[in-house]
Amino acid sequence: METSAYVLHHLATEQVDLHESNVRSGNLAEARAALRSALTLELAAAWLLPVEVQPARAVLFRSAGSLAYLCARPDIGHIAVYEGLRGRPHPEIVVELQELLANYPEPSVAFEGAVDDSDSAPILPNC
Repeated sequence: METSAYVLHHLATEQVDLHESNVRSGNLAEARAALRSALTLELAAAWLLPVEVQPARAVLFRSAGSLAYLCARPDIGHIAVYEGLRGRPHPEIVVELQELLANYPEPSVAFEGAVDDSDSAPILPNC
């Protein structure tokens, strides 16, 4: 994995840890903000890698897709999954990406009611 993508991925995992800590402490607005930050960082890391850099690129997009799911952002999740499937990802990663995609609503449903991710948005499990 390229150095800058690795750094961004590491920062994303730190934000996930911060999210979990804030959830345990009951700081739900901070938890939600940390999870959104993790999603942004993981996507940035994934986009830095050329499609040929496998399995790292697919794994990063899978992680971003999972974070998008937790943030109730199926629009971003669909993009992450389909980007993760580009190129020649490892077959196990393909299966995991397809399973993740199956958890999302169909795109026509996903894009109709955009989820408000402001601090006043309803609190979702783990988000």
